[in-house]
Order: sequence, then structure tokens, then C-alpha cells
Amino acid sequence: MLSLAAAALMFAAQPGTVTVQFTSLTPDKGTVMVQLCEAAEFSTFTCRRRQGIAVKGNTVTATFDNIPAGRYAVTAFQDENNDGRLARNLMGVPTEPWAFSGKPEFLMGPPSFDSVAIDVPATGKSLSLKMQK
Repeated sequence: MLSLAAAALMFAAQPGTVTVQFTSLTPDKGTVMVQLCEAAEFSTFTCRRRQGIAVKGNTVTATFDNIPAGRYAVTAFQDENNDGRLARNLMGVPTEPWAFSGKPEFLMGPPSFDSVAIDVPATGKSLSLKMQK
């Protein structure tokens, strides 16, 4: 028979769910492309946990299940023209809405992982991100 302490440890080790609500979208236009990145994946923006969500209204919610406790970064953009890429102007500045978790610090290019990382406990995490443009 399992002791209460052993049962609690087994429950605590179960991966949680990360839920991200995106607000301030251009209503009913395109797809929100969202990624939940580990540090090693972040520099290439090709994270294995990713999804696209059709925009209906001006908010969408992304859900990532079975996420182990750790540090992650959320990166997203609203692909208004559905071409699969973040549109940019001639200076490289995004022209489609975008969002990062944490407190992004931009110098010359995208923010560092450390500035956008969030701690996800074993129980999971919910957050709301406002799209920027």
C-alpha cells in the first residue's frame, strides 16, 4: 500500500497544463501561431510545442498539456495573411501583432530567453498576453 507521502510525490510529478489567453487581436483575421519553448529551442524559434489557432473574435486561448515543471518562454504572432511567417517592414520591425511571455527586452533583434522566461510549476500555469503591434 502506498504511503500518503509517496502518493503525494507521484501526483506532484505529473505534468501540468499551460494555458495562454491572447488578447487585443485583429478580430476574425488569420491565425495565432504560438510556441512554448525551452531554453535550447528559443534561439531558433523552432520549438517542438507549437500550434496554430484560427482567430474568431479578438481573443484566442492556447492550451499545452503534459508540460513538466520548468522554465519556458511563450512566443506568438497573429498571422493575419496566413502565409506562415511574421510579416516585417523593410527595417525588420514586425507589422503583424506579436507577443512574448515575461518582460521582453529588445536591443537589436528578438529578446533573450531569460527576459521572457516564465516558471511553470508541476501544477501548470495560466497567463494572459496582450498582442503588440
